[in-house]
Amino acid sequence: MAEGFIQEDGIRSLEEIAKSYMLDLVDRNLLIVEKRYVTGDVSLCRVHDLVKQLCVEKGKEENFFLKIDSQQSNHLCDVIATRKQRRVFTNQDIDILSLSHATTPSIRSLLCYHRKTFLTDNISKFFRSFALLRVLILEKCELIDLSSGLALLVHLRYLDIWQSLFPSSICNLWNLQTLIVHTTYSCMVLPSNISNLVNLRHLISNTDIYLPSIVKPMKLEVISNVVLGDGVDNFEKCFPGIKNLTSTLYSDEENDFQVLRGLQILTLIGSAFSRRESTKPRFVRGEPNLGKNHIRFPATLKELHLVRCGLAWSDMSIIQSLPNLEVFILEDNAFKGMIWETGEEEFQQLKFLRLEELNIKHWEATSINFPCLKRLEVLNCVHLEEIPLELGDISMLEYIYVLNCGVSLLVSVQNIRQEQDDVGNYELKIFVDGRKLPSCESNHED
Repeated sequence: MAEGFIQEDGIRSLEEIAKSYMLDLVDRNLLIVEKRYVTGDVSLCRVHDLVKQLCVEKGKEENFFLKIDSQQSNHLCDVIATRKQRRVFTNQDIDILSLSHATTPSIRSLLCYHRKTFLTDNISKFFRSFALLRVLILEKCELIDLSSGLALLVHLRYLDIWQSLFPSSICNLWNLQTLIVHTTYSCMVLPSNISNLVNLRHLISNTDIYLPSIVKPMKLEVISNVVLGDGVDNFEKCFPGIKNLTSTLYSDEENDFQVLRGLQILTLIGSAFSRRESTKPRFVRGEPNLGKNHIRFPATLKELHLVRCGLAWSDMSIIQSLPNLEVFILEDNAFKGMIWETGEEEFQQLKFLRLEELNIKHWEATSINFPCLKRLEVLNCVHLEEIPLELGDISMLEYIYVLNCGVSLLVSVQNIRQEQDDVGNYELKIFVDGRKLPSCESNHED
């Protein structure tokens, strides 16, 4: 997308068009799916060795890219300039600044995946040489002074950097669509002019992001690790198109996510809060506290991931009523209490359910509660005594995975296996600690 190979058609988003292209390559066996998300969407691809060899040879023939395999700094600039290379990438520990040259403006993408290093001297010269860059990935290169010269890269659409502090000069890159920032700090405060990034759709960081007062709405669709200091209402005004949100919440916030009408994926982390001393926030890990507030979700939600939220199991009915929810992950005391009574309500479209590191002891549920469930995972729930026997009767259930369970829970999954064998359902796969629980059919075959 950042390279400009994908054009909008007025109906679908760039991401949707790109996904359709990728799936077409998968259907043609030119891409091999290596890993999928829990939703079934493709997470990681690879190519066959022969396809890779053909791509590399064709790419070199047409000067499509230059792969730097070793220390070639002495003549790299001349090679790039002579062949008018558009794309350069490396996983070698090279001196990136050596690429800077007055005659290398042809480069549109520079991807560096070598080991972590530091770029401190004359970084402005580096940017001046690549003023037409659209893609810049320096994810393992810590830039001490990024501000100098960065404003020259006005054509950047994709930027992945390692930076201690968020430089305000980034906000001058009005073409930027994707921004990924890595840091060793516990938080990152964005500058007040962040809304100048009028085309930004993806904002990703490995630490908590504190937003300033946004003066105008932005096109952001994906935000990770944002702290909603001013509440969801303000967030809805600033980012009306948000689809994917990961957020740390505080106990004194309004948690009415229903106002985010286009939200499809939501991850809530409810264990952090800040204590402000003078003008600097100090971050402290606290007890789960999100459960103290009423919480609501939009009907558009398809994936929900709750971590350390401390919700009461009685609030589960709010989630059960979501008409489009397909993926539900409960992790690290997402709910507090020893008993989960699912009641008579249905998870109407739920296909994937994961319970991880909960202190739950009893779980009461039937197949009626999960009519569409395909995959169930129970991980490190050491107190849980059993998985309800009737869940094995779910007609669409394909897979049960259990990790680090007690003896009674193991007995319960063995009972599910036996009951399903008795009715001839050998398709259900059950794994315990990575080992498949054999069915009667497989035992007979053996």
